[in-house]
Amino acid sequence: MDYESVAIKLFAPAQINNIKYKMLHIFKALLKHKLWKYELHKDLDGSCLAMGEKVCLNLSFIIAARQMLNIDDPIDYSIAGGFLDKELKQGLTDYLISINVTAHI
Repeated sequence: MDYESVAIKLFAPAQINNIKYKMLHIFKALLKHKLWKYELHKDLDGSCLAMGEKVCLNLSFIIAARQMLNIDDPIDYSIAGGFLDKELKQGLTDYLISINVTAHI
């Protein structure tokens, strides 16, 4: 998913930086068990990411967009979990717990 083209359709230009800021914090939380990846991916450029990291980047966008749009409907994270290694699954689980979301990954 090209999150930037989707963001342009969903948000006003003034909100784009806000969603990128939220995404960065979420993305770092998902990568918390891979600290060496922080500096490599701080620009949110998906072109140089491994598969699991791309999934995390897209999840970061989905989570941030849902927060900004006040969407509370449940979402199935187990599909994305199939593309994540152990550390990324743990990062996603930890993050979802921190925002009070119960999910099976």
